[in-house]
Amino acid sequence: MKSNSTFQFIFRVTLTYALGVCLYDFWILPQTTFDEHLIQSLVQISEPILRLFGYLVLPHGEGWINTIRIQGSNGVWISSNCDGFALLWVFTAVLIFLPGKGMNKWVYLIIGAVIIEFFNVLRIVSLAMIEHHYPQSLAFNHDYTFTVLVYSVVVGLWFFWLKKAQFIGRHE
Repeated sequence: MKSNSTFQFIFRVTLTYALGVCLYDFWILPQTTFDEHLIQSLVQISEPILRLFGYLVLPHGEGWINTIRIQGSNGVWISSNCDGFALLWVFTAVLIFLPGKGMNKWVYLIIGAVIIEFFNVLRIVSLAMIEHHYPQSLAFNHDYTFTVLVYSVVVGLWFFWLKKAQFIGRHE
């Protein structure tokens, strides 16, 4: 990319991301239940996976609906900052301005969103297990290990788009 087109790309992505964050903070979060539904979906998917690994997952008490608790632990609380929506928006904001056909982007956006949320579920399950076995390591793994892992997945998805996915359906 030329420096002018690089600047335009960064400007467009930043503006799109900022608009998405404003939309989320000032309308989606306070005016809709979208976020709560997303968090509940993550809880409902994560708990059976923990049970599959042999953990006794405790029922939700009053006010603890966004918490996953393994017996013998304090549990992990899933906030609106941890539901993956912001990460999905970063992925979308960049993908919009990368080269490629619109229809392929929509399909890839859906596939990417599923992959990102899949890794988010693995992150939640792993954090619940870490909190159960090594609670002193929870903060570090939450703040660093899984942040690097999940953002690496997003960067990998962008890289794959640039190298392969945008060319699907083209005849040479």
